[in-house]
Amino acid sequence: MMPFLRTKYFQFVEHSRQQGFWSACKNTLYKYEEMVPTAMDLDSVKPAPAFDNEDLSILELGPENFFSCQLDYPLKSRFERARVYFPRGYRTFVLVEKERHVIGDMWYVSRESAQSPDVHPHVKWFGLDFGDRDIYGFDLQINADQRGGGLATAFHSRVLEMLRERGFRRAYGCYVAGNLPALWMHRLIGYRELPRCIVRRYFLYDVPELLSDPECRNQRQVGKRMLDLLLLLTLAPVLLPLLAFLAILVRVDIGQPVFFGQERPGRFGKPFTLYKFRTMTDARDSDGRLLPDGQRLTRFGRFLRSTSMDELPELFNVLKGDMSLVGPRPLLMKYLPYFTKREKLRHSVYPGITGWAQIHGRNYLPWDQRLAMDVWYAENWSLRLDLKILAITLWKVLCREKVAPDTDVVEPYLDQIRSKKL
Repeated sequence: MMPFLRTKYFQFVEHSRQQGFWSACKNTLYKYEEMVPTAMDLDSVKPAPAFDNEDLSILELGPENFFSCQLDYPLKSRFERARVYFPRGYRTFVLVEKERHVIGDMWYVSRESAQSPDVHPHVKWFGLDFGDRDIYGFDLQINADQRGGGLATAFHSRVLEMLRERGFRRAYGCYVAGNLPALWMHRLIGYRELPRCIVRRYFLYDVPELLSDPECRNQRQVGKRMLDLLLLLTLAPVLLPLLAFLAILVRVDIGQPVFFGQERPGRFGKPFTLYKFRTMTDARDSDGRLLPDGQRLTRFGRFLRSTSMDELPELFNVLKGDMSLVGPRPLLMKYLPYFTKREKLRHSVYPGITGWAQIHGRNYLPWDQRLAMDVWYAENWSLRLDLKILAITLWKVLCREKVAPDTDVVEPYLDQIRSKKL
C-alpha cells in the first residue's frame, strides 16, 4: 500500500507543478474519461522509424535489473511506479538518452510474466480474450520537454518490434478518447479500435464501466461505497449523539423496542433487514387485531416521519453494506411479483435512504412514475448525480416538503393497484 501511496503523492506533486493545484486535486479525487481499447496483430507491425538523436536507446527492464541500472528519472513518480508494478509481474521498456537519462517509458504484461491470473485489470475491464502469446502495453509516457517530432510513435513502434521478436503475436493497448496525439499514434501504428469503456476515478481508485456490457456497470458500486463511508465518517460526530437522543425519546414515548425492523429487497432482490425508529404503538382492537396505521401513529412518531428522522437508523444499513445513501427506496417484499421486467432494473443498484424519485415528489408520485424514476437512476447513476440528490434532499428535509406521514393514505399499496389490473 505504501508504494502505491508514494506513487500517487509524486503524481500529485508533478501534476500540480504542470497544471496547477486544483487540477491535481480534481484528477486525484475524481475523473471521468472514455477509454478506447485497441488491438493489432504484431505480424503487421510497420518498421519503426529511426530516432533523430543517435544518443537514444531502448532498454527492457524487470525487477532483476531495474535497480542495478541506476537510471536518472526526472519524474520521481515514474521511478516509484516500479515498486508497484514489478511485484505484479509488469515489465517496462525505457527510452534513455546517453545511456542514463530516462526521457520516456512504457509498461507491458503477458501471461508468462503476470503474477496473478487476471494479468492486468484493463484486460478484465475491456473484456479482452487474452491468450498466452498476447501482450498488453500500457502507461506510455514521454517527458514533456521531449514530446513532438514523432518520438512517441517511433518508441512505441520499436517496442512492438522487440515484442514480436520475442515471439508475441498480438498486442493490446488503450488511450483516452480525447487525447488526439494518442489517437493518431495508435492509428499510425496500425491498431484497430475495440468497444469503448468509461472509467471514473473515486479517491485514487479507477472504476470502469464497459459501454458494450451493461452488467459491468455494477463495478462502479465500489466508488459509490467509498463515498458512502467517507460521508458517514465525516458526519459521525453529529449523527451519533442525535441517534442516541432520538432513541431515548422513542423509548419514553412508545416504549421498547426502539427500532422497527422489516425485511426489504436489496441489490439484486436479496432480502435484508431495514431499520427505522418506531413511530407506532401496538394498539389492538377488541378482537386482538392491530389498529390501522393512522390510529397507531403517535404524535411524536408523526413528527419523526414529517422530518424524515425516523429513517436515520438506516445509516446502520449503509454501514453494513446493505444500502447506499442514494438509490431507489427499498420497497416491500410483497411488491416483487408486481414489478415489470424493466422496473426490476431498479435492483441493479443498492437501495438508498434517498433517491431520484424522493426529490421529485416522494409518495405523492404515482407508482408508475416513481418506479420509472428509479430505473432512470439505475441507468444513469454517477457520483455527481448522487451529490446533487443529497444536496436537494437536505433542502427538502429542512423545508419538510412533500412528506406524507400516512403513506397508505396518499396512495394505495402497489400490490393492491396492480392485482386489480391482472
